[in-house]
Amino acid sequence: MAELVKQWEDGTSLSVTYTGDGDGSATFSSDHNEGIDREMSIEFSGGGVSENGTVRQVGLRQPYITADGKVFITAPDRYFTCLDAETGKEVWRTKEYKVRETVGLSEDGKTVYSKCMWDTVVAMDATTHEPVTRWASHAGFGYEHNPAMPLEKDGTLWVSTKNGLLMGMDAETGKVLWQHKIGNSILNTPLPLSGTECIFTSSEGTITYIRVKK
Repeated sequence: MAELVKQWEDGTSLSVTYTGDGDGSATFSSDHNEGIDREMSIEFSGGGVSENGTVRQVGLRQPYITADGKVFITAPDRYFTCLDAETGKEVWRTKEYKVRETVGLSEDGKTVYSKCMWDTVVAMDATTHEPVTRWASHAGFGYEHNPAMPLEKDGTLWVSTKNGLLMGMDAETGKVLWQHKIGNSILNTPLPLSGTECIFTSSEGTITYIRVKK
């Protein structure tokens, strides 16, 4: 049996165990870490047999993302903070919106999104050295503390809430395009397949595929 443990810079560990026959060994041949996705290629060998595989951790809960050489953080103290990724120095910090531990990134890396604690989704410019609001939209979802990340795909921003509400928003303007009530439990970070298709899970243990008719 061979066990390999990867320790990421933010303190998260990933342990991989190979239970093949004979004395085994395991090595990471490459790793990839971008915001909410982590992927590693692994080679296991043992008993004269060599196997290659890929291990993924997708949609990890971490209230920060990186873009344009910066780290963007939303925290329970309601501050939206931007740090220099190289030095850790503060670039900007604002409490204009009551954000919490939820932050997402546009496909082009130029906009960061966050859900606020009351009804609002906000989009901030990721390229500037001062807080610049691209838009702030009243989405009407009420009180919110679900850390699920808002994610953009093909111009649609997918947003999920603690009360089972899934919504699509125009990523450029913040306009609410549609809302759909799935249930009454927490919806986790969605996995958009396109601007009209998405897969997501809930705290009830359900896995749902949704397609929006235009």
